[in-house]
Amino acid sequence: MTFDQLKSYHSDRVDALCPGHPEIEHEGIEVTTGPLGQGIANAVGLAMATKNLAATYNRPGFDVVNNHTWCMIGDACLQEGVGLEAISLAGHFRLNNLTVIYDNNQITCDGSVDLTNTENVNAKMRACGWNVIDVTDGCFDIEGIVTALEQARASTDKPTFINVKTVIGLHSSVAGTATAHGAAFGAKSIVDMKTAYGFDPEEHFVIGDTVRRFFQGLPERGEQWVQEWDQLVKDYSAQYPELGAEFQSRVRGELPANWQEKIPASFPDKPTATRAASGLVFNPIAKDVNYFMVGTADLSPSVNMIWPGKVDFQHVSGSQYCYTETLTDDISIARPPYKLRHQRQLYRPLYSLWCARACHGRRLKRSGSILPQHHHPSNLHLLHVLPIRRSRSAHGRPPTPPDHPRRHT
Repeated sequence: MTFDQLKSYHSDRVDALCPGHPEIEHEGIEVTTGPLGQGIANAVGLAMATKNLAATYNRPGFDVVNNHTWCMIGDACLQEGVGLEAISLAGHFRLNNLTVIYDNNQITCDGSVDLTNTENVNAKMRACGWNVIDVTDGCFDIEGIVTALEQARASTDKPTFINVKTVIGLHSSVAGTATAHGAAFGAKSIVDMKTAYGFDPEEHFVIGDTVRRFFQGLPERGEQWVQEWDQLVKDYSAQYPELGAEFQSRVRGELPANWQEKIPASFPDKPTATRAASGLVFNPIAKDVNYFMVGTADLSPSVNMIWPGKVDFQHVSGSQYCYTETLTDDISIARPPYKLRHQRQLYRPLYSLWCARACHGRRLKRSGSILPQHHHPSNLHLLHVLPIRRSRSAHGRPPTPPDHPRRHT
């Protein structure tokens, strides 16, 4: 990205790389988040993928996957149903590796947010299982913002929601109004703002020495972290050759060489429902290739996305109570979060999710790699759920846990 390209932000230049809502066609953009609600849905999906990869590949002394997902959203993002579904799931899954930073300026294109929404956002987030941190002066309290980010990173059991109170169009002639939402401030307003902060109003696209000094060490620091991580993966692969080779293959976006052999060679001659045809293709692949995450909206048998050994993504502390006639007794809980150790099982999942591109109706769609790699189908990850150990009742079904209504299938 060149400095000249930065000048193309929100312009009509045909070569612009800085549109208002960037999409994945631009290098360095991992996901498209223009449609409201997509950003938080993507963030939840990436945090889930991180948790599963960590549980699958990390070993003592080798945290090859430990990244944190940061997501910035606005007022309207929190009003989208698709976003709220993702938020609810993040709290349910206890994704402590996820932080959402809410730019709370209380302004929409139409005017004040309270024209249509007066809910207690913090209370809603807490009800969904999130930590909530308030920053009352998001315009100038840099220390408060940094402290909130550090607290969020240190969370051990919940995702974190940072509610940052801001003023849109700060110190412009339209500060705090809907006019500042998308319209240009105007030449006079820009001059007044620059003058108020001690800038030369005749200079444009200038980065001062103070700012340059603050950021000048970042490239070297980032490169050092990359080298340290590369060395960690190298040492990890030396101690765990098979895991290391598989992990690096997934980072490169590679599918197993024989994945196409999993696709059936023939299909029914009679008319076949789309959902049934989909199951015929994907079930054999997903059974043996753990790069996939499927979404069924709690309808696995109906949408034909179920196979022997299929498990769901869930936090290790979950006590889900979901069963069918085919449930076996040999289901045990795993020690590491987000991964299942089991002997024999075939059961209907409680939740299956297709994650990141968007989530809708309890579906989180395609997920890109959690590492900055190619947009490739192999970057999808099969995520696991943790049911609890249980025994059958006299009627052949597991007993209902205390203070929990019986769920029937």
